[in-house]
This record gives sequence, C-alpha cells and structure tokens, in this order.
Amino acid sequence: MTPLTTTSSVVSTVGGGGRDLFGGRSGSLLLIISAMWMLTIGARIVYPAVMPGIQAEFGFGYSTVGILVGLVWGAYGLIQFPGGLLADLRSHRLAILLGMGVTMIGLSTLLLGNSFVLLVLATAVLGAGTGILGPSRVIVLTNAFPEARSTAVSVSQAAGSLGNSVFPVVAGVVMGVLGWRAGIGFLLPLCVVVTVGLWLLVPRRIDGGSSASADEGSSGRAGDDSSGPVDDGSTGSAIDTLVASGRALSGRAAVLGTVMMLGVMVAFQSVTGFLPTYFRDVAAVPPQQATVLFGLFFATGLVMQLSAGVVGDRIDPGRTVGLFAVVAIPGLLIVLSAESLWLLVVGVVLSSGLLGCFPPGLTYLASAFPASVQGTGFGVIRTIYIGGGALGPVAVGAIADQYSLWIGFLALVVALGGVVLVTGLLPRLGDT
Repeated sequence: MTPLTTTSSVVSTVGGGGRDLFGGRSGSLLLIISAMWMLTIGARIVYPAVMPGIQAEFGFGYSTVGILVGLVWGAYGLIQFPGGLLADLRSHRLAILLGMGVTMIGLSTLLLGNSFVLLVLATAVLGAGTGILGPSRVIVLTNAFPEARSTAVSVSQAAGSLGNSVFPVVAGVVMGVLGWRAGIGFLLPLCVVVTVGLWLLVPRRIDGGSSASADEGSSGRAGDDSSGPVDDGSTGSAIDTLVASGRALSGRAAVLGTVMMLGVMVAFQSVTGFLPTYFRDVAAVPPQQATVLFGLFFATGLVMQLSAGVVGDRIDPGRTVGLFAVVAIPGLLIVLSAESLWLLVVGVVLSSGLLGCFPPGLTYLASAFPASVQGTGFGVIRTIYIGGGALGPVAVGAIADQYSLWIGFLALVVALGGVVLVTGLLPRLGDT
C-alpha cells in the first residue's frame, strides 16, 4: 500500500467509518487536542508572518529577525524535556493546561508590550508555553486510542497543517488593517476557548491499556475519575523518574527512533525554510507561483499525514516513516531536476510525503516508553530532535553560500536516505 492509494482508507477511517475515532467523549478529546495543536503551532508560524510589522516598529535588521524566530523554536525545543517531566511527576492534564496558560501570557505580552525587552521576553515565553504541552499532546492521544494511535495523532498533525495554511493568511489580512499586534493577537481569544475545552475534556489520569471512550455511559466529564482514562500524576520521586527514563532512553527503540526523527526534522526545517527561496533563485519561478507551490506543499502534506496515520495503524509506525520518506525522496529529486512548472508541482506533491513521517514517527517514540516515564522520555527525545533539527537550515545555508542551494537540497535527499535505512533497523513496538 502506498500513501497515494490510501485515500479510500483515510475516508473510511477518519470520515464516515470513523465513529470509533470521533464518537463520544474520546472523539471530543481528539477534536479539542487537535484544536490546541492547530493554535499552538499556528502561533509559531504566525509570528514570522507578522515579523515585517514588528521589524518596522522596532527598527532592527535581518539578523535580529533570525534571532527572534530562532528563539521561538529554540524555547519550544528546550522546554520539551521539562514539560514531559512535569507530566510524569504530576499529570499530563496539568502540563497541557499550564502550557496553554503560558502561551496566552506570551501572546498577551506581545499585545501589550511596548519595548524591545518585552518583545524578546514575550517571544521566549510564547515558545516555552507551546513546548510545555508538546509531549503530553501525543501521549494523551496514543493512550486514548490504543487501537488507532497513528490515526489519532495524524488527525492532530493534520489540524496543525491546516493552521499553517490558514493562520498566516488571516494574520496578514488583519495586520494590514489593524497592525501586527492584532495580526497575532486574534489567536488569544481562540486560545481561551480551547483552554476551557481542554479543562473539561482532558482526563485527570491516563491508562495506557484503555481507550478514552469509556465515555458513553459516563455521567462525569472526562476529567472525573469515573470517566475513561485518567492521569493521576506520577508515582515516585523526580530522581526515580529520571533514573527510570534514563534506562528507557538507552534502549534500541529510543536511540534509533531519535536518530530517525532527527533526520526527518533536519529535512523538514530545511525544506520549509528554503523552498520558497529555491523556487525564486534556482527554479526561477515568479513570486506568485512560488507562493502557491509552497502552499501546495502543506495542503498535500495534510493528506499525507492522514494517510500515514491509517498506514501506521495497519502495519507498523516505524516502517511507515520509512515508507513516506521513500515517497519524499523522488519528490525532492524531481524538484531539483524539474524544467517545467508541472514537474515542479509533481515534485512538491511527492515531497510533502515528508510531512507524513511525523504522525507515525511521533507515535512510535511515544509508545517506546513505559507509562511511568513516558512524558519524561518522550520530552528528552523531542528536545534532542527538535533542537538538533534547527542545525539543518544552518548547514543548508552554509552549503548554499559555499557551493549552491541545489547542493544543499541534494544533501537533504541523502539525509532522508539515512532515515529510510534507520527505519529498517527499528524494532517493532511489540518487541520493545
């Protein structure tokens, strides 16, 4: 089964036949977690979109722009481990609600701040807030849907891709009328609404062996002890948790899974960071067409992510990452060799298979740890591969300056080839 032939499976699983996925309280949990991810990743994408307005107000140069955008992602990556540890010591519900609270503080500071110092502080707080809840988002879904883990995560990831496509456009329109603060501030009331939904629906405790759908006959809300999976926080001290997570992190699944997702993230951050520039400087595509092609990458990526969830649940999440990397490799090669617009379209569509690597990859890593240290272990791994992935654009930029952007993209093809090789070595989840 290939990703491009799974449309009917996606429709039957996520659409009309997806009653088990979207029905009852578990379905509401999936929808509110997806809305949360759409808003939090949307905030990180909207921030660069309103940067021209920020730059005009504060009068700084491009190097400062790079530092500020890097600060958002750097804070996001670094806080993954503390966020996961907090979830294990207390609860995933607390980590999610705290993350949303900190995110809203960051957005509020951006709205009200009138100095560069406050701008920097708000930038770091915004990135940290979205990072606190990162591990818990995936873990809550994988435990709530044990029979459809990859599919549930893929729905959440697809919601993020939808936000990536829509929110920057909305931000640009609003910024043009009301200024850059309103261009990012429109997310704040949406965050308030979603946070209320999270407080009502995210369980207090989770049980890795059961579904969140113990809901149909339950009179309490999802946060009550009587309704489905609950998250009671941790048993044991922080030292015990760190020692246990250290043992789990040294396992074959965790080590190889980290290498796998590091390669995926290096390619993803580099492609999304340089693809518009490549269209302009190498492929000589007019700016309007380049924008459409870049949007097409995320639009088809949404379909790839939903497909990856279905495939991952039918075969194995780790192997599915390799399958979608195999789809992306020829896509990038076509982009590098295309001499017509329609070939670029084909290359972009296939390249978006890169986005399909994320749902099964996240599912694999989150499921590779025992429940008692799932948040901590997954948080450490996310800090490593998200932080390490930020080196990808730096390397591609250096290669482009020294040689050419074409060679920089060719290096990403090699990196994805390494991902495919690693997925062949991964132990299956049932064997870990």
